Amino acid sequence: NFTTTSFSVIDGYVRNAKIYIDTNGNGIAEDSEFTGVVTDENGSFFLPTNRPAGAIIATGGVNIDTGVANTIEFKAPTESTVLTPLTTLIQAYIAANKVDAANAENAIKAALGIPDNIDLLNYDPLAEAPGNADALAVQKIAASIATIITLAAGSNNVLENTVISNLVTAIKDANNSTTTID
Repeated sequence: NFTTTSFSVIDGYVRNAKIYIDTNGNGIAEDSEFTGVVTDENGSFFLPTNRPAGAIIATGGVNIDTGVANTIEFKAPTESTVLTPLTTLIQAYIAANKVDAANAENAIKAALGIPDNIDLLNYDPLAEAPGNADALAVQKIAASIATIITLAAGSNNVLENTVISNLVTAIKDANNSTTTID
């Protein structure tokens, strides 16, 4: 039996992004880890359910909302079905703090003021009904994170990783002091 799972790359949907599985756990999309899969015109893609273990990484592509080339390297834990700026933070939090996806997700939600009922590993705020307050709040936060990364790093992956690392540190500090990041 060959079964697949559907995924989406979302910052606005991203078409033509290359999909990698980080099988060696170093956080880098390497040629040997390219799945041969590219997102479709709606930012969707499929991977086999019996794929190798590792975080999912999406690189390149074009944001279909703006027509602008995507310069962010989106990442998500293996159990995620979406790759967003927020799952990228979750994956970075996992790597930096050696915690599981649930603990990383809870830390991100607490620090950014995202409601507990939102499952960031599987949540597509763009697919929600117009006017959905939670979806609007989540997308606004995700867009802010993407803007910070893009403005600070451009297409420089080293700078991108530094910006994300600094965001993860701020999130951890916010959780330790029980404050929310604005």
